[in-house]
Amino acid sequence: MSSSVWVATAVVFGLVAAGAAVELRRTGLPDVVPGAPSPTSSPAGSVPASPVRTPSPLPSLGQALDDAGLTLPSRTAIAAAVDPTFADPRLGPRVSAVVVDGVTGTVLYSRNAALSVLPASTAKVMTAVAALHVLGPDRRLETTVVPVGNLVGARLDGRLLLVGAGDSTLASPAGATRNRYPAPARLDALADAVRAAGITEITGAVAVDSGLFGLPRTGPAWKPNYLTEGSVAPVTSLMVDGGRVTPGESDRYAEPDLAAGRLLRDLLRRRGVTVPETVVRATAPPGVAPIGRVFSPTVAALVERMLVASDNNLAESLAHLVARERGLPGTFAGASEAVAAALSELGAPGDGAGLVDGSGLSPLNRVTTAGLARVLALALGSDRPGLRPLVTGLPVGGFDGTLSERYVDGPAAGGAGRVRAKTGSLNNVSTLAGVVETADGRQLVFAFSADRLPSRAASLGAEVLDQAAAALARCGCPG
Repeated sequence: MSSSVWVATAVVFGLVAAGAAVELRRTGLPDVVPGAPSPTSSPAGSVPASPVRTPSPLPSLGQALDDAGLTLPSRTAIAAAVDPTFADPRLGPRVSAVVVDGVTGTVLYSRNAALSVLPASTAKVMTAVAALHVLGPDRRLETTVVPVGNLVGARLDGRLLLVGAGDSTLASPAGATRNRYPAPARLDALADAVRAAGITEITGAVAVDSGLFGLPRTGPAWKPNYLTEGSVAPVTSLMVDGGRVTPGESDRYAEPDLAAGRLLRDLLRRRGVTVPETVVRATAPPGVAPIGRVFSPTVAALVERMLVASDNNLAESLAHLVARERGLPGTFAGASEAVAAALSELGAPGDGAGLVDGSGLSPLNRVTTAGLARVLALALGSDRPGLRPLVTGLPVGGFDGTLSERYVDGPAAGGAGRVRAKTGSLNNVSTLAGVVETADGRQLVFAFSADRLPSRAASLGAEVLDQAAAALARCGCPG
């Protein structure tokens, strides 16, 4: 890209958004073995909006051609494609939208793009980029078992500590069978490591160290039924199967860390280890070597999983880990500060300043569609390949994740396989943000929000936003 275009594009996004083809398939990771080297809410109108600081509304560059001399998509044609959809009464009175060229970063369509809106789960876009930037795509999370006491022959006179590292995907045997991608760290591998160390008796309790994350364990203004309905478990740095009582089911433990300890206790007993019934919380002393360790998938793979499944606990864990990496408390407040700072470092100042959690569950969250598009374009740019898992992790219309049953028929069918997007839904709120390939092969970044839906059923608004994205996919929109 020429220096003049670099400067111009930086005015809009602070980045060069060099378009690149996006693979639709997800590649697997090898299993990680023990000892391996570490490589829904109230209507939006009922909650006061948190201000979102943005440098300025996204301006238009007014370019006619991109670097390769190709004509930019027509603003008039794009407006003609999406405006009728945004006028649909099912979206209510407040619609915010932006469409950006994926190659140059030029804003091609803007409708209330600087408006402060409730993002719902599209907030995970911000969490994903912050995690990739701060933690790095190749980081793995290490869960360990640590002996505290004296090892006398086959007897441990003391406690065995299970130390959490923020890996909410740590799996039980049943969970590992159900969730094969990305291949999770397994709790039974830690039980195997204890038995392999020759221990057959533990005189003290199995204890859990979940102190990496602090209190509170629920996000600002979260509704109590988020926990009871299974949308999320209390956020802690130690849990198994996302805190679920049964893998794949919605019920979650009220104390996921103690539940993890009880499961380890039971796995040890099945291996012939005598251990007391009681499971307690404790802090691992410094300098004691683990006798077993397992490693999570890479942060890149965790980000993909978070986005595809819209995994709330994984989102909160990653946000809390970003805070810890930056020397801040592993709390919601620390995560909010750390994510906003990371986005600022990447050239999106202010775009994360209105987030109070990492998952988007809180009705206090605020972003702009301009900010969502800016961050997506940042990940699409070829100059930051470490951020690309944000794009590859987006669900594909009609194919997987939260879009598996969308774009399959009706007015939005044209988006199947062409729309990759993060969905968001709360009561009276529907959002959609991602990347779409047009009929002539152009990549566009888009972010849509309707947070004053006349119906509490966000699915009605989602149908309309899907139609808008599908209209972009069908539109060659030549300039």
